[in-house]
This record gives sequence, structure tokens and C-alpha cells, in this order.
Amino acid sequence: MAFGRKAKNTNNAPGNYQTAPRRSRSNPFGSSENVWFLRLIYWLAASVGVVFAAFNVLPYERAVRYLFGTAIADSGILEVVSRLPVLNAIAGMSLITAFWIIGIVFWGLLQMMELFEKFLKRNRAFVGATIDDAETHSKYAIRETDDPLLAGLKRLYNRLPLRTLRDARRAKLVAYSVDLLICIWVYPPTDGGFGRLMIVLLTGQWSLIDWGNVIALLATLFIVEIVVDILFWISDLIRFVKVGVQQPQ
Repeated sequence: MAFGRKAKNTNNAPGNYQTAPRRSRSNPFGSSENVWFLRLIYWLAASVGVVFAAFNVLPYERAVRYLFGTAIADSGILEVVSRLPVLNAIAGMSLITAFWIIGIVFWGLLQMMELFEKFLKRNRAFVGATIDDAETHSKYAIRETDDPLLAGLKRLYNRLPLRTLRDARRAKLVAYSVDLLICIWVYPPTDGGFGRLMIVLLTGQWSLIDWGNVIALLATLFIVEIVVDILFWISDLIRFVKVGVQQPQ
């Protein structure tokens, strides 16, 4: 054995192949800079949604002011208060504030009813639990000899797994119906009420339609839902980019 000799480098010998070090593939999409940029877009979209929401409250404030203002005027309270200058000013400001608060609450309630189904369907845990419950849920057979009350209870029990989504869908339809009536009243597409609108649509007199009110009506009905969809989409992008950043390259 030659202890003083240097060992031969056999890495480059014939038959021996040296594996080149693996280079990490660059993932420009999965970078922290893109997460920051997407978050900025998210908050800008949320700010735009808040601005649109402020404009969308206006029809409901008008509806509340018309309903409650007419009732207050008919009661004769305003006539008594108007004779006292200081109290008149305070009452006027209080009524305006109250109308706006009630309008915001009414608008918020309708928006929650319209968006509740969407939020449920976006919740993966809820959707998965609903599917599992529907697949494993035992159902009762309804017989012709069953008492009507018993048959009704069986139908109710058989529909329980999907009842929440069904109720959310019904609430959305009711909310959109009320929303549409209020918007048509505040932003009438034509002069002369709903009957005149039907005549204009049936006869094709498109020049008589106030397209500005039509745009305002559609924006009031659907702009919040569109903004929420955009926010959901951006949040999904942020989540996917975060997964790409955390995965080893």
C-alpha cells in the first residue's frame, strides 16, 4: 500500500459519468412580488366596490324617505315642529340621518340575501359536507297510506341535506325581486310607470327609453355581485400563487 500517493480521480474515467447539478427552474409567476401586486389589485377592487356601494344605497334611502316621510307628514308632526326653529333644524338633521341609516340597513339586508348562496358555494368545507351528507343521507319512502302530516315530515327530512342551499336560492330570488321593484321606481326606464314601459317594449319604441336610468338600474342590481366575483377571483389567484411560492423548485 502506498500511503504517500494521491488517489486517482476516477470521475472522468471512461464509463464513469458525473451528474450535473440540477438547476432550480425559475417560476416568475410564483413570486412574492406577484402576491404583493395581486393584493394591491384586491384592495383597489374592494375600494371600488365600496364606492359603488355608496351610490347603490341612494335608491333605498329614497324609498325609506318616501315611505316614512309620507307617514310622518300625514301625522302632522312636522307642522308642529316647524314652528320651533331650533327644534326644526335638529329634527330635520335627525330625520335625514335616520333615513340614511335605515336605507343602509335595508340595502345591506338585501345584499346579504342576494350573495348568501354565492358565499355558501364558495365555501369548500360546506360544499363537501353537503355532498357527503346528501350521498349518505337515509331517505324515507313515502307511501300512499301515510298520514299527510307524516308524508310532509318525510319529505322535509329527505330534503334536509340541500335545504340550506334551496333556502338561500329562494332568498336570493325574493331579494332580487324587491331590488328590481325599488330600482324601477327610483330609476324608471320610461315616463308613465310600469304600464307605459310594457307598451314601449311591446311596440319597440326604443327612443322613449331613458338609457341612463337603465344603466343606473342594472348597476344597482348587479354591480355588487360583480365586484364580489372579482374579489373571489383575485383571492383564488393569491392562494394559488402562494402555493407556487411554497412549493420547492
